[in-house]
Amino acid sequence: MKILLTLLIILVISWAQSSTQYNYDTSLSMLYYAKASYCSSAAILSWTGTPFNHHPGMQSITVIDNKKHDSQMFMGYDKTKDQIVAAFRGSSNIRNWFDNLKFFKTKYPSCSGCEVHIGFYEAWNAIQVQVHNTYLSLRKSYPTAKFAITGHSLGATQAQLCALYFSEIGVKVDLLYHFGSPRVGNEKFAVYAVSKLPQNNLVTHHRDPVPHVPKENMGYRRINTEVFYKGKGANEYIFCAEAPGVEAPHCSNKYWLDIDISNHLHYLGHSTGCDDLTSSEIQEIYQ
Repeated sequence: MKILLTLLIILVISWAQSSTQYNYDTSLSMLYYAKASYCSSAAILSWTGTPFNHHPGMQSITVIDNKKHDSQMFMGYDKTKDQIVAAFRGSSNIRNWFDNLKFFKTKYPSCSGCEVHIGFYEAWNAIQVQVHNTYLSLRKSYPTAKFAITGHSLGATQAQLCALYFSEIGVKVDLLYHFGSPRVGNEKFAVYAVSKLPQNNLVTHHRDPVPHVPKENMGYRRINTEVFYKGKGANEYIFCAEAPGVEAPHCSNKYWLDIDISNHLHYLGHSTGCDDLTSSEIQEIYQ
């Protein structure tokens, strides 16, 4: 009885925290940073036109890329929102990434028994020093700014590992919103990450297949809390509050067989790439 009561209390607290920390307007703002990360490095540095006009106050921009791991991200300061931003791009070719996804794990050094996807971890480690040094430079210039981290798809895995890294070294991460993320590590890692990242917002969209890989039966779990959108409207979401390391069966998990790749490329009513494609245009491309 005490165990059931404890679990109920955890769920209530988790739901309450989720419902107060998640905000649609903030989520859309973070999505547009993630969209910008898909543009060319030259376009990001120039910061003009779509999708950059959603954040006209961006300045002091640095682009970091690693061709070996097909990764790109940018950091900068958004004067309008007074925040340092780190935004991670997903794979440049979602079909190739999905086909070639490997599921091997490696030890995560910060907690006992924690394991993470080796490819995601290597991709983060390849740019960690550059991200750290860029953050220090921005923090020196903007000492009171908030710190916001975001990403989509593969970029969402990098966003979580980045946020966890900074949390572990004592840097406060004020906003963490990521979209369509694969599972990053095992159950112990998910529980540990939740303890370090209470501000985590994992946004999923209807029948998006990517949040279902790597599979649960391979020992992978998502980092709570999931915010599940069945539609594209501002209010068409639910909080999937479960105990750390436990995934809600009534949210994206109920669609693990009934999937649609176009749902991965369209979040909050907007395409996730640099170009503003409509959902019907995306469906035509991926039919």
